[in-house]
Amino acid sequence: MPIITLTTDLGSQDFYAAKLKSSIIRYFPEAQFLDINHSIESHDIQQAAYSLMSIWSDLPKGSVHLISVYNHYEPRSEYIAFENEGHFFVGPNNGVFTLIFPELSADSVWKIESEIDGLFGTYAHAVAMLSTGASVNELGSNVGKLNQKINILPVYTSSEIRATIIHVDHYGNAVLNVNKQFFEELRKERKFEIFFKNSDPITKISQSYSHAQVGDVLALFNINNFLEIAINMGNASTMLDLYKNETIQIHFKEDSI
Repeated sequence: MPIITLTTDLGSQDFYAAKLKSSIIRYFPEAQFLDINHSIESHDIQQAAYSLMSIWSDLPKGSVHLISVYNHYEPRSEYIAFENEGHFFVGPNNGVFTLIFPELSADSVWKIESEIDGLFGTYAHAVAMLSTGASVNELGSNVGKLNQKINILPVYTSSEIRATIIHVDHYGNAVLNVNKQFFEELRKERKFEIFFKNSDPITKISQSYSHAQVGDVLALFNINNFLEIAINMGNASTMLDLYKNETIQIHFKEDSI
């Protein structure tokens, strides 16, 4: 049976996530759920995209990935489905999927047309059909217009990167929009300094959190190969006053080759 992943802003304090699951089970009793994140901040499609991007390709083909975040983004919201690399994706046409797949084209995306009442019923209908072998074009008509959103990209020159904090995780680690490949290609083996707020700059990349002393600030590439500022056994966000959308400066030293 295919795995159904759930990424939502429904929270864990109420019954909403369970209601979504029960709606799917009504039409597909064999459903196997993988909860990626139900604690997405309300309407935060960037956080939702980052969460799903971190997981989907680890799962087998045929998996169905549902995002239920910022569903009512305009008076007459649309809900869509598409296939990519053998995986199926279902959610609102609010731009969240173009943050994961920048090349996604409206030609390959289908609007979910269901006679079942309610948002959860619409999602459940689509997920159940895809889980039992239907193709995306059986769900409705071509979407026509796909809402596009653009990821926040780092600004850079040959000697520096102006990065942005795109995510703060449960531990208070600040994730930057700089991946390892981009960093190393621009670095060219030079020494560097990572500047933020009034703290001393970070001048090396650690291999793990424990490579720094307890309480020390460090930088590393996380499980998704994004550059991250952290504190060993501490909360970098609160202790260093680092929050989402703030700017971090990375400077490469020209005389250090």
